[in-house]
Amino acid sequence: MVGVSFSPPNSAEWNKWREKCRAARERLIADVAKGASPSINDRLYKDKALLDVYKCSRGPFFGKCAYCESPVLVSQHGDIEHWRPKRAVSDLEGEPVEHPGYYWLAYDWRNLLLSCIACNQKWKKTRFPVKGQHASQPGGESDEQPLLLNPLWDDPEQHLYVDESGVMIPRTDRGHASITVCGLNRQELVTKRRYEVLLVGALIECLWAESTAGVASDGDRVQVIADITSGKARYAATGRAQLRRFKTKLDADDT
Repeated sequence: MVGVSFSPPNSAEWNKWREKCRAARERLIADVAKGASPSINDRLYKDKALLDVYKCSRGPFFGKCAYCESPVLVSQHGDIEHWRPKRAVSDLEGEPVEHPGYYWLAYDWRNLLLSCIACNQKWKKTRFPVKGQHASQPGGESDEQPLLLNPLWDDPEQHLYVDESGVMIPRTDRGHASITVCGLNRQELVTKRRYEVLLVGALIECLWAESTAGVASDGDRVQVIADITSGKARYAATGRAQLRRFKTKLDADDT
């Protein structure tokens, strides 16, 4: 998991969708205030205006799951996932919480992420652990203390990292909660990250050998490092951790 830098487009299509979302949100809040159950339009948060931005290899998530960084646009359709669940809420262990769901955020792009099917449907589901109480009214989320990381808001690498065996290690309670909720240490991910550790390690050694020998480095290899640094590469958090380990080794050799 890596942080995502995203500035919403100022296009007519995007702004029209945002306006539809604003109006739908106001209706939802008004209906609930009158005693009605929230009725969420699932088609609205899957509108083409959002999909064209989110489900794009050049988009904010680079075609990867926001949680596990697995590519989602090649072998699956990918889910538009609600960080704060829209209809029902459960805790860290998946136990239901008495809560109406964060219906008022159902159409808010800041609450929407691109996710793989495994992270969203098999692991996270309705889980949204917080420290203290869940916000249950519009606006209350500003005082909430979420434990699940949101790559649009947070810098995940302050809370977790990947070791040389491919296992994701928590640095904080939020890191631990995110690993647990999204199943970020499921075996297939650990295996893929371990493979990435080996690939990036070999790439670094090759580039370093070329540099010390005064040989110009291959452009494709340099681009891989750039993609890791920018977050575009698959499992970029793994690659960044490997780069940091190499730098630490270099610094130690210089002392």
